[in-house]
Amino acid sequence: MKKPSVVLLPTLLSAVLLTVAFTPKTSVERYARHYVYASDDRFGPNFYTNKADTTRMMVPFFRQFGEMGVKDRAAGVSGV
Repeated sequence: MKKPSVVLLPTLLSAVLLTVAFTPKTSVERYARHYVYASDDRFGPNFYTNKADTTRMMVPFFRQFGEMGVKDRAAGVSGV
């Protein structure tokens, strides 16, 4: 008969990994990911875009626009 810790550990590890994989992303992260995937044009066989790294590097770029939008909304500036 197996010890409870032998059965519990893989179950707990699986649950933690699944939870980490499905964490919600902020709107900035979603916009950055969408931008990177939409801009992948694959124009040459020797060109490769590492989408995960590019998305991670684009987050600060999109975050500045999010912060500007929050300031404008607080100041009552209309987006139209």
